[in-house]
Amino acid sequence: MDSLSTTTIGLFLIATMFSLGATAIWPRTQGFTRPIPTALSILMQVICLVLMNRIIDSGVELSFLIPLNGAFSPLVMIFVGVFLYKEKASVWKIAVLLTACVLIGFANFL
Repeated sequence: MDSLSTTTIGLFLIATMFSLGATAIWPRTQGFTRPIPTALSILMQVICLVLMNRIIDSGVELSFLIPLNGAFSPLVMIFVGVFLYKEKASVWKIAVLLTACVLIGFANFL
């Protein structure tokens, strides 16, 4: 894979936003017992999967795409948990998770 097209990058960002949105509303589903948030979460995850599969079909290697998503998504979800749901997180916990995500992202480009 030489370079990523603008379309591929856009699809990746949109797919990631759908995945993050689906995950961010999990607490509102109350264990998937509330129908509307549950359906919305499932729909958003399906859209994410369709877009990710389109990206892979366009030639992007799975071994590149998944670690990139795996490095980016936890960072965003940490901040969603802390700021949206008021979860407690120590500075050390955030620092270690941030370092791990950066290392995953870095390793992806080796």
